Amino acid sequence: MNSFDLNEKIIQKAQNFSEYFSSIKKHDPDKEILILKDEAPEELKDLVRQAHADFLPDDFRYEFIHAAIQAISDCQADQDLDEVFLEADIYSHSLIEWLGSNLKRICYCDEAQAEFGLENPDVITLITNGQQMEKDEVLALVRESMISLCS
Repeated sequence: MNSFDLNEKIIQKAQNFSEYFSSIKKHDPDKEILILKDEAPEELKDLVRQAHADFLPDDFRYEFIHAAIQAISDCQADQDLDEVFLEADIYSHSLIEWLGSNLKRICYCDEAQAEFGLENPDVITLITNGQQMEKDEVLALVRESMISLCS
């Protein structure tokens, strides 16, 4: 199978998978979270478990997984799927909520500081780069799973 055909198959599967996410109200009536619908295919449930890694279950991971699937589904078959990108949040309160949701996320900030050579960054820059690292990781896990499912 050539890369065009593989990409086309991956994009179609991503479009199909994106329909199995649903938003529900959480404890806070203004806050919605994403979940999988009961009728989601097993291969999507497996992908979500794999992409959660050590964070199962996690509202932000569900959001990032859905965003990754959506970004892939928006691609064209002749596009390089390695160029798909998820951007970190731009609002401070969203970044702080992300960081505070799980103490493991501090490690992403530490890794970002080391990897990007950030010397004495302000707190928001550090958190933004940490979140970017997690989004990149989730996107890579989703992309690898989609390639594996479609190969």
